[in-house]
Amino acid sequence: MAIKDKPSTNATPKEPLDLGAIRTILAADRTLMAWIRTSFTLLGFGFTIYAILKALQDAGKTLPHENTPQNLGLFLSILGIFSILLGTIDYWMTLRELRQTWTFRYFRPALIMALVMSAFALFLFFGIITRIV
Repeated sequence: MAIKDKPSTNATPKEPLDLGAIRTILAADRTLMAWIRTSFTLLGFGFTIYAILKALQDAGKTLPHENTPQNLGLFLSILGIFSILLGTIDYWMTLRELRQTWTFRYFRPALIMALVMSAFALFLFFGIITRIV
């Protein structure tokens, strides 16, 4: 077996990627994922608070208002939906600005996931609204 000691001196090196651009795009991806985490935490808190307060109310505990469980649950759910939509819009605007300088694909996995989760959150919200009203 022949062992190759060193690469050929005739080979031309590949042009390096723009690491600054890669870092910037990945930072935008991480920021979007943080928005998604925050929004789903708010949605989860909304459902949890609703369930806890509703159980307390059903057990005979007096709450400040009769609709406190629904109002607080909806408020947190609306904040969660608003944050995922804001994060997705902010991410899209960031990609548009970066696209003026660097070439990359728009539909990155983080954006696709955010769009799917935004659609799911809106579907969930409208489901809650139609059930309450």
